[in-house]
Amino acid sequence: MPAATAPATLESLMSVLVQMPTLPDDVPACQKAVDWVYDQLRDLPLHLHRPYYNGHPALVATTRATRTPQVLLLGHLDIVPATPKHLQVNRMGDRYYGRGVFDMKGAIAAHLKLLQDLGDNLPQYDLGLMLTTDEEPAQDPTVGELIRQGWRPGVVINPDATADWLIERAVKGAARYQIVYTGRSGHGSRPWLYDNAIAGLTRYLDAATARLGTAEPCGDPTHEHTTFSVNMFTGGQVYNQIPGYAEAKVEIRLIPGQTTAKTTALLQALAADHPGIAITPLSAAEPLTVDIENPYIQQWAGILSQTLGSPAAFGLSHGTSDSVFFIEAGIPTITCSPLGGGHHSDQEWVDIAALDQFYAIERQFVEEAARQG
Repeated sequence: MPAATAPATLESLMSVLVQMPTLPDDVPACQKAVDWVYDQLRDLPLHLHRPYYNGHPALVATTRATRTPQVLLLGHLDIVPATPKHLQVNRMGDRYYGRGVFDMKGAIAAHLKLLQDLGDNLPQYDLGLMLTTDEEPAQDPTVGELIRQGWRPGVVINPDATADWLIERAVKGAARYQIVYTGRSGHGSRPWLYDNAIAGLTRYLDAATARLGTAEPCGDPTHEHTTFSVNMFTGGQVYNQIPGYAEAKVEIRLIPGQTTAKTTALLQALAADHPGIAITPLSAAEPLTVDIENPYIQQWAGILSQTLGSPAAFGLSHGTSDSVFFIEAGIPTITCSPLGGGHHSDQEWVDIAALDQFYAIERQFVEEAARQG
């Protein structure tokens, strides 16, 4: 377990966090991470809360005894699986590599360093920090429960893996389905006598891809369109038997203007042309738009532009984040990350200079938006 005394640099704070294998289902590892963050903050003038929801630990810190801080710094400590060699920060050229450096332990290090640097002056700010450990599954996460309990800040800063400094202006929705084909099994030497479920399911999935217009490569570098991905596929038992059952789990990411209900209806209508197909919706999250004219978002955009020396850009997020729960609750939410990429891959990276720039942007925003008097 790392020492309780927090290092002073973004790199060393991030390195400690990256070493922790905080898979959302590994509650002991997540608890150790929350304990470590608590140790870094416990001597600061903060009100510290340690909620649990569905068995997942979290930490909320505020400069005042309130559930409505003016500015809330948001982050999730959980990660996707990684090999041991990726549970460390590797500095190569102008980048840091490692699981979570971009999504999103590098940004959490910036959150922690900001609180530590403000130190004894924290009572002069109306500021909060919320860290959870169950964002990646995204079914019923802690953030949603905390909002239901009355945690409603004035504005949220969530640096959760957006691309190229883009400020989120919209979020794709996500509809997930189980799609099953029931055919007829028999001896593999006589395929003409039976109904191969793998072949039948594949035909349907190809037809769905064509109907939704989601084939890649699409020629659009921004990919601002619906996407369809088959992420799990099972079928067959032995090599010499025609399979009578095949199953896929798919995810459709929807652009604003589309709905999960219409998508489900389209898939069901297409199934009528493919006897043997059965579709079960698993989860649904509607696409969202962000009010980028909100004064807080414009304030962040101005600071970012000044810091980077180029105009702020707004973009569509292909992936969802805990931001959606605040947006749905009508809370202004700034989703914007330092330059990085490769999240959920073995090439995850964040730009070294950009991480420092992100810290500077966040600190200036806090000085302007959260300082009281």
